[in-house]
Order: sequence, then C-alpha cells, then structure tokens
Amino acid sequence: MTSSHRKNGFTLVELLVVITIIIVLASVGFAVSKSLRLSASKVADMQKLRSLAAATMAAGADHAGRLPSIHSGSYAPYWLLPRDTLESYGITKETCYAPTRNITGGAPDYKWWYMNSSGTPIHYVYFANDGSTPSNGWSSKGNVIPPDRKDYGGAIPYDNIIKDKTKAFARSLTDDAWYPVLWAGLCRDFGGTRLGAITRDDEVLGMNVIYLDGHGAWMPSEKMKVRYTSGSLGLLW
Repeated sequence: MTSSHRKNGFTLVELLVVITIIIVLASVGFAVSKSLRLSASKVADMQKLRSLAAATMAAGADHAGRLPSIHSGSYAPYWLLPRDTLESYGITKETCYAPTRNITGGAPDYKWWYMNSSGTPIHYVYFANDGSTPSNGWSSKGNVIPPDRKDYGGAIPYDNIIKDKTKAFARSLTDDAWYPVLWAGLCRDFGGTRLGAITRDDEVLGMNVIYLDGHGAWMPSEKMKVRYTSGSLGLLW
C-alpha cells in the first residue's frame, strides 16, 4: 500500500486569495464607514440649523414679528455678533460657530472658513434682517443676484418685488422676500474655488438650507447657484 502525505500550511495561491479577500472586505468597510460618517454629519448639520431657526423665529415672535439682527455689519451675512448679543436672542455662539470642519473628520483647516475677529471659523450663514438701512446693509456692499422669474414663489408680483433690493431677504416673519431663506450651511465660491461645510475628498457635495416657513432641505451642489457676490467672493445655495 502506498500513502500520500499532504504538507502542512498554505500554498502561495491560497495565501494570495486570503489576502485579496481581506483587502476587498477592508475597502468595502472603509467606504461604508465613510458614507455613514458623511450621512451623520449632514443630519447633525440640519439639526443645528433647525435649532437656529427655532431660536430666531422665537426671537422674531417676541419682537412683533421682526427677525433679530445678528449681523456684525460686515459686507457679508456670515459675520455674526458677539456671544452676549446672540444669547440675548436665545442663540448660542456654539450653535453658530464650528471649531472644526465638522464634515468627514480631520483637523481644523481654517483656510476653508471666513474668519470673525476672534478667529473662530463660522459654519452657518444667517440670511435675514441685518438691522441696517439699505445704504449700509451687507446687501448694499456686494451684489445680491435676483432670482429667476421661475424660481420666485412669493405673492407680490415678480416685476414689482424685484425692484426693491431691501426685499432680497426677509426682515420679518411675514415678509414676502426674493429669497425666503433663514439659515444655511456655509458654501462659497472664492476666487473660482468652491468651498463648503459638507464635502467629500475636498469636493463640495451641497448644503443644508432652512427656510422662513421652517422647512429644511438638502441642496446638492449641482443645483446650487450664486446668490451674492462681492469682489471674488460668491455666496451660494
């Protein structure tokens, strides 16, 4: 009788197959994890926007419907007032500002943010009452781009409202503004480079927007339009 003997261990082919399977599984797991982190960031982003909207609407209701003035008077609407003024409206500075990019992880990258005087990166944009006269409000320091006729859904006839630049954004809870936007995540075009709060591999995916009537929506990057410009700066949603 003859006997066959099998060598102990794995062949090279078997090892390569196992290694390949491990690499494939790791790649799939990494992609799923990255997608989940991105989804979680979008949800957290919208939750913050809803909190900001609730606070500003409550402040407006306490002031005969007039929305609070929380702009610092700079030329763009995402420079906000100091902590004590914000908190007087029930808005915390921590809700308005983000110490990190708050996207898919990683250390702060301050070139992505427009800075306030204290050096804190601003994450959210307030598109409402700037508390200024038409001659010195932020909208007079740049170019607010009127909506297309098909994009305007207000009650005042388009040809009438579009003549009044002070109606670009709402000053009260009942305003029929060009753009009924209350808060949005940061997204801007600066010198031809698009920068945003929700990104993947440095590509802007879109932004969350919350409107005067309280509803929120995700605006994908391909549907974004420039709404405000000042020099090389363009603000989008």
